[in-house]
Amino acid sequence: MALTRPKPSQLDTTITAFSDPITVLHQGSTSTNVDVGFLFNRASGLVPNVALYWSESRQSIVTAFTSNSGVTNANIVPSSYANITAGTVTATSFIGDGSRLTGLTSTATLTAYSVVSSSNTFISNSNVATTITSMTLTPPAGKYVVMYNSQYAVQILSSITAQAVSDLQSLYNALMALASTNSTHAAAYGAGEILGPGVYDQGAAASVAGTLTLNAGGNPNALFVFRCVGALTTSAGASVLLSNGATSNNVWFVSQGAASTGAGTTINGSIITNQAAVSTGASTILNGRMLAINGAAGVASSTMHTPTGTSVLPLNSLAAFSVFCGVGSPSNSGVSTIALSVGTNAGTITGFGTATVDGEIYPAGTALSQLSYGIYANGVLLADSIRPQSQLTEMKGWPVSTQTIVTVAAGQTIDVRATAILGTFAIGPGMALVMLPTN
Repeated sequence: MALTRPKPSQLDTTITAFSDPITVLHQGSTSTNVDVGFLFNRASGLVPNVALYWSESRQSIVTAFTSNSGVTNANIVPSSYANITAGTVTATSFIGDGSRLTGLTSTATLTAYSVVSSSNTFISNSNVATTITSMTLTPPAGKYVVMYNSQYAVQILSSITAQAVSDLQSLYNALMALASTNSTHAAAYGAGEILGPGVYDQGAAASVAGTLTLNAGGNPNALFVFRCVGALTTSAGASVLLSNGATSNNVWFVSQGAASTGAGTTINGSIITNQAAVSTGASTILNGRMLAINGAAGVASSTMHTPTGTSVLPLNSLAAFSVFCGVGSPSNSGVSTIALSVGTNAGTITGFGTATVDGEIYPAGTALSQLSYGIYANGVLLADSIRPQSQLTEMKGWPVSTQTIVTVAAGQTIDVRATAILGTFAIGPGMALVMLPTN
């Protein structure tokens, strides 16, 4: 905003003179003796004067009582020092129309808590979030702006598709290890029914027709798993909907046989096939992922969105994919929209030239590095602070930066953690974690 001269109506003309004179001081004329500032004469011969000046010996601005009094330009001789602090200020102010606002009082206090390392380098090679060395603070209770900055270098690249195969097998094993909560439900789901969280098993094929609503009961971490030994199908126009806090990242359909959706199906959840293909019918909307351990994955004029919520099961590198085949070929026909990446570790990727893929296309063996870092409060990730990084080459000097606002209780710790999803990283040298109190 441009600065302008005040209007006459904006000037306070009620102050006509200072009760005590202000004298500008300049001590000495050499480079080592140049204390300069203001001497506030309080009362001649009665009380010490007060000085506000630059102290060359202290290399800072200081306030001090002086041994001399009265009007003088003599050398400043400090007798005692006082800290410069922010306190209560009462002021007469004006607004744009010249109206006076009187008696405004403000109190300013600013304390920064920071940890700074200019030499340490932290090696991140674990897919478990690990605290970065020295980046931990335990501040007084209060509300803070938290900032972290550093740099990183990629030391080792890894195959994202090979890692995804491993992560897919681990995810499948975790889903199959869950204890069954319902093995008596009919093979057909839907027709307007509402189901709560649980693990639903079918000894043969399973299907969804009409509307199936999954009610989380207000728990965003509620898990819904539907397992079947045979094929999984949905009829045309079928819908799997969510209610009361359910999230699509925690809805899984696991099939030992082939899985396919009918035209116009809407599914909130992800589909995994073990030893067969997975495919969508035309105009399917899938708010989730299509994952095949040993089989092809076919998308037909469909829309795939990023699933909502945070998965209670570890996704690791799979978090980057909408479509992935361990052994098999992903393909697309028609105009599709795919939110995340498409990949395979053994197969060919075809047909996605007519699709909009917001992620990447990863052929078998693609080398990559993936780093994720964020700020944690008492061991809990602050979701808005997480920052992912991906690189296709070994490089150095990329910035690491994140910030958030957090309210801290007494005794709680704030730290920064990094996760090497793929590859090995060197974070640093040079990093800082800073906390500034805020209202």
